[in-house]
Amino acid sequence: MSRNKVLALVEEHPAARALRTLVDLTLGPLIDLRRLYDVAGVDQVFVFGSWARRHLGEAGPTPRDIDVLVVGNPEGQDVTSICLELSGRYGIDVSPMIINGREFESRGDNVLLDEITTGPLVKVQR
Repeated sequence: MSRNKVLALVEEHPAARALRTLVDLTLGPLIDLRRLYDVAGVDQVFVFGSWARRHLGEAGPTPRDIDVLVVGNPEGQDVTSICLELSGRYGIDVSPMIINGREFESRGDNVLLDEITTGPLVKVQR
């Protein structure tokens, strides 16, 4: 007899936001994505898009992916490998975008990067 239970979050419940935040801060992507700092050349890691919006309290459906902005000059294969492993763990895509520090500091020249960095951005702490 199995003792495992599968739970689902009821988005409309008053405690949903607090529960999501608790999970995110203790065992979710903000913890697991710290592994990217172990990759040589990674300077900063951020989560953007729908996952960042939900984490910051914007109402909406559960995100279908986790968009990750990696700043630095790492080997793309090393970053992708970690993100693929996390995709398997979470059952949703963990999609990295790698840019160098100069691009990150000189935003304004890249429409896509400007859109990403002016929207909700959650820094992954080391």
